[in-house]
Amino acid sequence: MSQSPPSAAQERTFREAFRSLGKRHAPPAQGAFVTTPDPAFTLINGYAGLDFVVIDNEHSPLSPAEVAPHVIAAQAAGILALVRVGVNDAARIQSFLDLGVSGVVVPKIESAEEVRAGVAATRYPPGGQRGMFPQGYAASFGWTGWHIYKQRMRDGAVVIPIVETVAGLDRLDEIVAEDGVDAVFLGAGDLSEDMGVDIMDSRVGEAYEAALTSCRKAGKLIVGTEYFGRDADFMMHQPERSAYATLIGDAVKRVRTARQEGTL
Repeated sequence: MSQSPPSAAQERTFREAFRSLGKRHAPPAQGAFVTTPDPAFTLINGYAGLDFVVIDNEHSPLSPAEVAPHVIAAQAAGILALVRVGVNDAARIQSFLDLGVSGVVVPKIESAEEVRAGVAATRYPPGGQRGMFPQGYAASFGWTGWHIYKQRMRDGAVVIPIVETVAGLDRLDEIVAEDGVDAVFLGAGDLSEDMGVDIMDSRVGEAYEAALTSCRKAGKLIVGTEYFGRDADFMMHQPERSAYATLIGDAVKRVRTARQEGTL
């Protein structure tokens, strides 16, 4: 006998599940970018104790077909999967949501209008423009019933705009005030380039503090990093390629140092 699916009333929305991540462990909730096709890295992240992954479609070649196994791995590890889309495009956002991701991280947001477009792409009419697809993976191929998935999407998917330009920083208050924005991620690297300064320049740190103030004023959450993350609600770690580069680089240095010191 097959197991009965949970009722819609028992299911939290994707946005509720995301906002509650910090309650699983000691805050902040922690996540990492994933840039390679192998879903083992998403499993490793989950087993390591992370709360979510952000599968990268902007700075990696991952297609929807390659993202799908990561979504399955995230579910197996009991963590949430989000996607950083390459552009704020309704068709691209829908293609990833149909795979079952909990939400999207949207780059280069510079205005409230751009945020509204991203949010609309995650919501079914009348609150948005997303097309229904009851037979897809997100809705368990129709097995658990379309209404269950639609209930989980009743307030939309998670939407996290990345503010990473001076223009976006100037409109920060109006961006975070938009309904549908769950958290804001300050893209310090691109912002520093747009400012024409080093990433560790004090003005970049001041931009993070401004984002933190705006988020708190609007009752929204903020995503930080180990470099810019004071009082952050969510903390992002480097992707697996960067983590491996650091790991192997440190190992090589240890061996060379040990040989020079005569201990190896």
